[in-house]
Amino acid sequence: MEDLDLNERQHEGRVMEHESKVREFEGKVKDLESKKKHFESQVEELKSKERQTQGQAKIPFFNWWIRKGNN
Repeated sequence: MEDLDLNERQHEGRVMEHESKVREFEGKVKDLESKKKHFESQVEELKSKERQTQGQAKIPFFNWWIRKGNN
């Protein structure tokens, strides 16, 4: 009977340890998901800035191209 109680307590200890690890990993997952969202928003912001500046960057080139006479 003592062996059964000991095994049961050991099993409960392992279960609690695993549950603790699961909670720890869930916390890490949430942290990584929030970082992912942050980086995705930064990417979108940079894409938006790139779209805004692409058209502006082409205008001086075309003005130079026209002035140069290579049209």
